[in-house]
Amino acid sequence: MSTYLEGIILIKDWRGFAARLSKSKANRWPSVFAPSRAVIRRTIATFCGSILCLLSACGGGGSAGPDQSANAVCAPKVVTIQLFGDSVQYAQGDRLQRYMNERFGSGAVLVTNLGISGSITAEMDLAKALPGSITVANYGINDWKRGVSADDYKAALRRINVSVYETPSPPWDGYAYAMREVAASDGKPLIDVSAFVRSLPNWGAHVPDGVHPDEWLLDKIVSEKVGPEMAAIVAPMVCK
Repeated sequence: MSTYLEGIILIKDWRGFAARLSKSKANRWPSVFAPSRAVIRRTIATFCGSILCLLSACGGGGSAGPDQSANAVCAPKVVTIQLFGDSVQYAQGDRLQRYMNERFGSGAVLVTNLGISGSITAEMDLAKALPGSITVANYGINDWKRGVSADDYKAALRRINVSVYETPSPPWDGYAYAMREVAASDGKPLIDVSAFVRSLPNWGAHVPDGVHPDEWLLDKIVSEKVGPEMAAIVAPMVCK
């Protein structure tokens, strides 16, 4: 800014000097050499243009110019996703890690697989939930097997208080409804795997034992549902 003001002052001084020179009788030139007012004006205009061009090229002196912070390389930060749940959740772990590596680059996102076959919601080990991590819960299959009521299931979901809820894969609709209710009331993100799977044609053929999705369906769940929705949650956190 100071350079800019100096340039303006210099321009004004030049204009004053030119005006005084043209009017001064003591310094009157022979008419053949005397510059006309038009010549003086053109000279001043050329000089002013050169000064302004110089100021513009150097960013106006002290001015920082356009903010470059948006293009700056930010400090790397590893985002941790912790998967809690049953065997179906466990089966998603490696798939989700590969998805995150492809989306954000290797090492940007760490997926920790804490799914345990046969586990229910109430058995989630809260002590393993790390501060600052994104915790994801996918329970329901074994809650049904053990006769856990919808109310007890909802109470357990509220107790674990995870970052993201993931509805159990069909056919456990009652628990999916209960999880949707808890997520909505608590204002938490919900990845509705149940609704996604039911939207697929002939999805039942890919749950051969009536409980566990086959490899094709697991790939589909992660690549088209869980992966993209988790990536949207992770993206603002990857580089801070």
